Amino acid sequence: MLVNILVLDRIRSLLGFETGIKAQLHKEMNNLIKKESTILKAILLTNDGLPIYSYGLDGKNPELFAVSISSFVSLVMRKIDVLGLKGEVSYVQIELDNGNILVAVSDNLSLATFTNEDAELTIVKTLTKNALKRFEELFR
Repeated sequence: MLVNILVLDRIRSLLGFETGIKAQLHKEMNNLIKKESTILKAILLTNDGLPIYSYGLDGKNPELFAVSISSFVSLVMRKIDVLGLKGEVSYVQIELDNGNILVAVSDNLSLATFTNEDAELTIVKTLTKNALKRFEELFR
């Protein structure tokens, strides 16, 4: 009986039902947004610029956001090398007049959060990095 339950759970997972990865992505993204009200939007993407899951981009093109974020991160990574600096880029911050874009970067994924101008950036940075770690675990 245990095998049948495991097989059923795997099938549901592959099809995106409530026990699947889509539901887990939704749950993790909601947890992130609920923890910090200054986070207005968020997008999880591959480091190649492909969107995986987004929140708050209603009516917007997630592909455009993903490619833009990926381009910012790639630019920073290239300029680190040009400047002769060493180390892995794990975080990028873009400050705007009316908010911030905070991007946590790992080997395969990036998580960008868009905040309003009142955001406590240290808190948002920590929450974003922790959420990215949980997202990475979902794909292992």
